[in-house]
Amino acid sequence: MKINYIAIILKKFPDIASGRKNFKFFEKRINKNLILTKKYFKNKYKV
Repeated sequence: MKINYIAIILKKFPDIASGRKNFKFFEKRINKNLILTKKYFKNKYKV
């Protein structure tokens, strides 16, 4: 099952989407950073 990090962030910071007009861009940027982080750790621990 895939973890929905956006939902977790919204639970911690419920007002984060209220002041952002372009929340879809913010959501896409978070997902992109998560993908890059996973690739980095995968390559880092690859021996």
